[in-house]
Amino acid sequence: MELSQGNFYESLYINGTPGRENSLKEVKEYNLEISEFMADPKEGGEWVEIYSNDNVDLTGYYFSDASNRTIHITDISGGTRIDSYLVVNFHNSKLLNNDGDEIKLMNPWNNIVDRVSYSSSKKGFSWSKVDNGWFLTKPSPGKENYKKEVIKDSFLGFHKINKSKFGSLVNVEISIYKGDTEKKSVYLYIENLTKRTKINVGEKFSNYNLSLPFFIDPNCDYKFENKSYLMVLEGLDTKYTNFIEIEGINRDIWS
Repeated sequence: MELSQGNFYESLYINGTPGRENSLKEVKEYNLEISEFMADPKEGGEWVEIYSNDNVDLTGYYFSDASNRTIHITDISGGTRIDSYLVVNFHNSKLLNNDGDEIKLMNPWNNIVDRVSYSSSKKGFSWSKVDNGWFLTKPSPGKENYKKEVIKDSFLGFHKINKSKFGSLVNVEISIYKGDTEKKSVYLYIENLTKRTKINVGEKFSNYNLSLPFFIDPNCDYKFENKSYLMVLEGLDTKYTNFIEIEGINRDIWS
């Protein structure tokens, strides 16, 4: 442990620096920001790009997520020196959840330097900072981000519900990315079983993460079979489906 800024912190070097200057020097305010990250790679591992117009050694800096799990840059990166872009490849390490998370860039004194939150991802595409906004784009690690690379196609998804009963109220976790379209309506329903529940989304190139209460018909007259049904989320010129098994009746609705 080393004394720095009036407190003790873990040394940046294994076994410390006995008889030498401490590795932790004064805290400096560098211009550092997270500029791009890949949460769901099509191939290879996750990565985070850091941008700085200062010449900085990031030894001792690390990433943390919403659950305070950590990955130190010195453990996974081929280098720690940055004077424009540094792409930190996670290789076999995993930190970023595909369905949303928070990335925090932390300095050796455990202070947050920059942080980014996101609510979903798309395989093979990165989240990029462009004009102080965050957009899903074609990946450009180590290079300037351009708005022309922003994904224009919308996409939809929801967490699969494996099993439920007739007459149940279920919460469906939905992810929506609205691309370059003026359309606003997205519909959720179970094919040949329920009415359509409507959701409206406004801003283009925006990501929405919603929890939608959804009621399944009580099947009082037993006209529906116990089987797997197709749950559908569609709109914005795209569609996402998955099966849900419905068996039995929720008797609580009659109590």
